[in-house]
Amino acid sequence: MTMHGYLAMTRTEFRLFRREPFSVVFVLAFPLMMMMLLAAVFGNNQADAHNIQNGMLVWRGVTPANYYTAASVAGIVAALGLMTLPITLTSYRQRGILRRFRASSVSASTLVSAQLTLALVTFVVGTVVLAIVARLAYHAMLPRDILGLVAALLAGTAAFGAIGLLLATVIRTSRSARASA
Repeated sequence: MTMHGYLAMTRTEFRLFRREPFSVVFVLAFPLMMMMLLAAVFGNNQADAHNIQNGMLVWRGVTPANYYTAASVAGIVAALGLMTLPITLTSYRQRGILRRFRASSVSASTLVSAQLTLALVTFVVGTVVLAIVARLAYHAMLPRDILGLVAALLAGTAAFGAIGLLLATVIRTSRSARASA
C-alpha cells in the first residue's frame, strides 16, 4: 500500500460517503436528533426532591443529559459498524468493485484503511458536534476520565467494526444489508 494510493482511496471514500444520504443521516444526524428528543421528552420530569440540584434531576452526580449524550455517541459507533461498513462493502462486492480493485492491484489493506479513516473522522466529527450541543443546550459535563473514555470507545468501535465486517461477509446484497440495519 502506497501513501498516494491510500490518500486517493480515502478522498474517494469521503466523497462517496457524503453522497450517500442513508449513511450521513444515520451516522451524524440521527444520534443528534435522538439525544435532543430524549432530553426534550425525559429531561427533568421526575420529581424526586432530594435528587434535584440546580433544577436538574441528578442520579449519582450525573444529569440525564450526560446519559443521553453517551448513548448518542454509542449510536454513532453502532451506525458506523452495523450500517455503513456492511452496506458499503456488500455494495462494492455486488457491483464488482472489489473484483476490479483486485485486478488493478488495489490491495484490500488500502480499502480497509480508507474505510477505517472515514469511520474515525466521521466518528470524531459526530462526537464533537454531540458534545458541543450537549454542553451548550443541556449543560452536560465533559468526561473526566479521558483514558477510560478512549479505552471504552476503542473497545466499542472494535466490537461493532468486527460485527460489521462479519455482516459484510455473510450478507450478499446491499439491499439485504440495508434491511438488516
